[in-house]
Amino acid sequence: MKLEKTWLAIAPIKLQFGTVSSNVKCYPDGQILTATATGEGMSGFALEIGDSEAVASHLPRGDAKSERASGEMGN
Repeated sequence: MKLEKTWLAIAPIKLQFGTVSSNVKCYPDGQILTATATGEGMSGFALEIGDSEAVASHLPRGDAKSERASGEMGN
């Protein structure tokens, strides 16, 4: 998910993502992602939040991720 200056990365842990829906009554501008646990034991997700400037400042220069984060590759 990419916002104006911030991005969110969702990494599933023993989850199968389902449909994307909306609840116009409660969240008129939002989308709801459903997921179901797979296998046994605990399941969930890891959430990473960042922005281009923060990511670029923590990566070595010349690194492909650093170039992407700073927009030097045109992405």
